Amino acid sequence: MMVADRIEHSSWFNTRLIECGLYLTTEDYYYSGNRPNIWFLCGTERDIIIDTGLGVCNLKKHLEKLGFLKNNRECIVVCTHAHFVHSGGAHHFDNVLIHQGDYDGLSKGEKSATLN
Repeated sequence: MMVADRIEHSSWFNTRLIECGLYLTTEDYYYSGNRPNIWFLCGTERDIIIDTGLGVCNLKKHLEKLGFLKNNRECIVVCTHAHFVHSGGAHHFDNVLIHQGDYDGLSKGEKSATLN
């Protein structure tokens, strides 16, 4: 089990409804001028998560507790780019999309890939 899988903090994530089917999740304990914004869109046939935050706490477990992720529905995760506040939590999900140029750096463990 990875260390990140064991970290649970009930108030790490703050999720609020923006409008019907669109939710914004933030990680309010982190701030350096670029706080993570994680978007959840509930579609008619499948759901989409845009960006995954830092990955310090488990976003997938948080969304499951809210009832957003259901076993019988497809959920696609899209990371807009490899910067750590956008892709840090991607390892908690199975179905993740990211641009090939960013994927190469992340898959090779290049630390500089998450700083751009």
